Amino acid sequence: NIVTCGVHAKYNLLYYMSSNIHNCNSNHNYDSSIVRINLTDVNNVSASCISSVAEMMYMSKDNLYLSASVNDQTVLHKVSLDTNLTYQASGSVDGVIGWRGAANLRLSEQNNILRIVTSNYSSGEPEHKLSILSQQDNALTTMATLPNDTYPEAIGKPGEDIFAVRFLGDRGYIVTFERIDPLYVIDLAEPNNPKILGALEIPGFSSYLHPLDNGFLLGVGQQVNIRNIPANGEAINDVPVTDEGMKISLFDVSDPTNPVEVNSIVKPSSYTPVEYDYRALSVLNNNGRYQFAVPIESWNESGDDLIAVWQPTNSLLLFEVDTTANAPALMQRSEVRPKTDELSHYVNGFDDRSVIDGNNVYYIHGNQVWHTTWTEGAEVFGPF
Repeated sequence: NIVTCGVHAKYNLLYYMSSNIHNCNSNHNYDSSIVRINLTDVNNVSASCISSVAEMMYMSKDNLYLSASVNDQTVLHKVSLDTNLTYQASGSVDGVIGWRGAANLRLSEQNNILRIVTSNYSSGEPEHKLSILSQQDNALTTMATLPNDTYPEAIGKPGEDIFAVRFLGDRGYIVTFERIDPLYVIDLAEPNNPKILGALEIPGFSSYLHPLDNGFLLGVGQQVNIRNIPANGEAINDVPVTDEGMKISLFDVSDPTNPVEVNSIVKPSSYTPVEYDYRALSVLNNNGRYQFAVPIESWNESGDDLIAVWQPTNSLLLFEVDTTANAPALMQRSEVRPKTDELSHYVNGFDDRSVIDGNNVYYIHGNQVWHTTWTEGAEVFGPF
């Protein structure tokens, strides 16, 4: 069983998808079930079934899309979020969604038009494509793709894979990486005519992109060893580019033809689960003034030259971005660090989470909770 779910917050509806594979007389039959539960009346349940395998679910305001990879293609099924969960259409695009980043963020629907980014690995080097589809009767039909004859520029340099995708209105943002990080800004204002507007190349990569107000974008990923990267980004004697630590960047994309990195915060020898699951990021937006909480796991080397011991440390980074300021920038407020002796045993930080409630901040690590306030140098209470 492959299971995923999503919540339509406006209407308090939970959508649940499961995909079952039945083996009968050596023939594989695939069924995907979509179940809707009204969270204000749990006895109000409706369901729909599609005779097809599904690996991922993306949900817009009006529709739900199921997708699966079949023979280097991505097969798509569209279901309306009406009372009966009515099947609408199916289609396919070349390439697969891939495993890096959040798969559901590679899809976006606007004005009943679907945008999707896929990658084809069949030739040995990844080739990336943006496809734009519309519904024609019961078929999802491709309206346009990028690259195309008019705009043949590839998405990513040779060998680069896609690490993050994000759509916001008439813009799409794609991060590719092998040795440096190109951030591409895609124009989607004309669905029949998508094109790359601008690109930014910096060391490192973003695994998650979070749109902010007033033309800003937050990227969460890794810094890399820039000593092994020459100015042209080419390899030096096959020396690998190594991750150096968690990196959070603020991008100004107000001029899509010239995206810039405003500033960044780097934590050496560390990672954040936000790189793999964006639900680990807590965000509070107060009219363009943002508060962020990001869990971090770091490793500190101790010992002598003969025996090196790596000691993990878990913490919660608190930082701010005021997009209404004259010169917006990332500002670290504090870092919530539980005392080492409060951690009874090692628990990795993959599932670390946090809650921002007004001036209160709660950090959840393992089965323990700590409390502090959004004040520099504030005392940390716990564990609870």
